[in-house]
Amino acid sequence: MTREAASALIARHVTSLVQNHKNSCPWRLRQCDPSIYRLPLKGSSALVRDITKRAASLPRTAERVLVKHPLSGSELDILSAAAAGVEVSHDDTAPFDSATQIAPSHYTGADLSQNAIILALFGWEQHSPTMKQTSFSSLDLVRNRSSSRLGHTRSTSGNGSGRSTPVPQGSTTLERKASGSVRSVTFADSPQRRLGKGREHEPVPLSAIESTSGDDESIAASHEAEPIHPPPRASTSRREGSGSSDGHGNDMVQCSLCQRRIGLWTFVPPVPPAQPPSEPVVGESIAPNVLRTPPSAAPRPLDVLREHRTFCPYVIRTTPLTIPNDEEPATEVEGWKAIIGIIARSRRRESTGDASIASPFRESSPGQKGAENAVSRVKRSPGGSRDLLRYVKGLLA
Repeated sequence: MTREAASALIARHVTSLVQNHKNSCPWRLRQCDPSIYRLPLKGSSALVRDITKRAASLPRTAERVLVKHPLSGSELDILSAAAAGVEVSHDDTAPFDSATQIAPSHYTGADLSQNAIILALFGWEQHSPTMKQTSFSSLDLVRNRSSSRLGHTRSTSGNGSGRSTPVPQGSTTLERKASGSVRSVTFADSPQRRLGKGREHEPVPLSAIESTSGDDESIAASHEAEPIHPPPRASTSRREGSGSSDGHGNDMVQCSLCQRRIGLWTFVPPVPPAQPPSEPVVGESIAPNVLRTPPSAAPRPLDVLREHRTFCPYVIRTTPLTIPNDEEPATEVEGWKAIIGIIARSRRRESTGDASIASPFRESSPGQKGAENAVSRVKRSPGGSRDLLRYVKGLLA
């Protein structure tokens, strides 16, 4: 299918999506403005500053990822040169401490890797969750309150005042009932119960063993409780950011326009395990040991275009490149092309302006050279005014 046929098919599909609604449906009466599906464009300096800030926020894992992009060598050079002149202020996560005088680090875009700049050009930035999950829910708070009540037993010795005595977690206490029986109670505060885990991995938090006869000391010795150790917790998933190399615990990037999130660890080439050399046994003939390593899988490239959603303004033609008028409509291109085009035109104008300042008379005509020589003679000679008048009369004759 050609590009024109695909565009016509998309236009018919859009029209049918609108006309399939009823006449009184709000989706047909008042639709969203088309500008929300377009990339917001700024000036060249603002675009370069935004790209550099996004590149600085990316994790260090991006440096080890094989990035697939449609940029040419000249476009990469223009983008790297533009980002190199931007100073980035990367504020630390901790607040500024006046006692230790730890100031925020300042660096330029030249310190950033090429992969980070490419990812930032195509809209990828560090994933920042909107809400931080708390470790305890309302149900956990209720359980903690109940366990705190169980952690205090009423003392029955002495005058029976009924004062509350704190009991350490994981210990055994004796409680005498009114009937004369003795109750041995073990209190344990398990992390699995606090976190609300399943019953299949939950140790018994409360064991109550009743005895109707026997001495208190013998009962306490027979029911001596052992400390309860929680089962080893499973290793944290890499999707939660445990494998981060930059220390922030998050190796995910996102696009703020299409809400696409990807994990960089899926594109990092695997590191082969190191095999220690085997020590030869005394008395055996040493034969050449050929180590056969299995062929490692090729690293999966990160396609900066295909990872976006199909409606993302970075990859579809919704960004106007020219100003529309009555004669010609606006030319729409992909968002990344519009950004790199604005930056490239600005760099060309800057280079042209610098060259014109360096050599302002590089394209002077013969007439201009004659006028320049006459002006220089007027300035040097004492009777320069007469020479200038004579030169003007010669031109008018």
